[in-house]
Amino acid sequence: MSKRGFSAVFLTLILGSMVTLTLTFVHAAAQKAGESTADSVFRLAALSVLGEYDLELYQRYGILAHGRSEDEIDRLIRMYADTTFRNKRPMDLIRSDLQSVETSLKQYSLLDRERMEKELSEIMVFRLAREKLKGPEPAIPEGDRPTRELKNQKIIQSLPSEGKDNLTLLTQAILSLTPENLEGLMTKGHRHYLINQYIKSHFNHDKEDKSGEYPTFFRNETEYILYGDFSDLENKKRFLNDFIGLRTALNLIHILNDPEKMQELSTLANLTAPGPGAPAAQGVLASAWALSEAWNDRKMLDAGEKIPILKGKEHWALSIENIHRMEGGILFPAVREGKDYAGYLELFLVFSSQEKKLSRIMDLIQINMKLQTDSRFSLAGRYKGFEFRAMVNGKVYYVEKSY
Repeated sequence: MSKRGFSAVFLTLILGSMVTLTLTFVHAAAQKAGESTADSVFRLAALSVLGEYDLELYQRYGILAHGRSEDEIDRLIRMYADTTFRNKRPMDLIRSDLQSVETSLKQYSLLDRERMEKELSEIMVFRLAREKLKGPEPAIPEGDRPTRELKNQKIIQSLPSEGKDNLTLLTQAILSLTPENLEGLMTKGHRHYLINQYIKSHFNHDKEDKSGEYPTFFRNETEYILYGDFSDLENKKRFLNDFIGLRTALNLIHILNDPEKMQELSTLANLTAPGPGAPAAQGVLASAWALSEAWNDRKMLDAGEKIPILKGKEHWALSIENIHRMEGGILFPAVREGKDYAGYLELFLVFSSQEKKLSRIMDLIQINMKLQTDSRFSLAGRYKGFEFRAMVNGKVYYVEKSY
């Protein structure tokens, strides 16, 4: 073989190797580009699905959630992805073939109390910041709002709280409420405080209507969150009864720490039960005085007046002579200040279990959304996000998206 022929063969082999190596790099680059494109397509598709959130739920309660099932999300992801993959460009060397999509919603349900607590807390962080900048929204004047009672067993059985209980907040309140820890109770736990503020911001009570243009089933929603009875009247009654019990205990503390009142009681006890029976009579009279004052406090609170948690002499209404006045009109003290009906509701929310509050918040959201939008509405069908696995050309892609 001549030198010229040898050189031609050698150059041909070199050129062939270079072409092969170039094609290998081109194929690898095309494959990598295809994988990057597929990943971007799936993430964009997931954002598109999240964009179809429940608008009414967001407008009313600030909650971003979608109502798509796993099968519906599968179909939407396939539609978005296939539309992109079918529009193959001339420069695309490798065709993307979507082989499977499998969606899961298990970790994203709004029925998850921890997820709901996180969601409502975040809503209130932004709302409180906005109120600092813009000022609070004006309260809606109270109109003629009828009291309601929920009797539909189908709705009751589907509630997230799974029904009412008959436990009282009174014992827990009395044990918790001391002068030393009173201030700390109102900000106990960051999320506890934010959930209480969410309740205050979004739900009615007997003295204030926050529903605006949106219908509500219950008039006394905050009272429902505290007690869980399906009757407006019963929830208010239980709150006021617990208020009487709390005020009786606090009023008794005031009496025992007031030398003048204790002297009056001692004098009266010695007149009614002289001798060894006087101390017992003094205790009975002190309790009766505290209870009678508490009943007067109850009537004042229900009439829109304010009562301080820890009273001074200027806040005391009933004298020793009229401790029997548990019925009839209201006796007003010299100074009217303290917490009103809403203030004591907020105080009792501090004592209430966080788990129960979250469950009953979810009850009210579900009941009101049934009333507002769709009788089939259920928080069990609302989700904060989703995750899915998709296979393209044998490669598995995992995408997780949430609001």
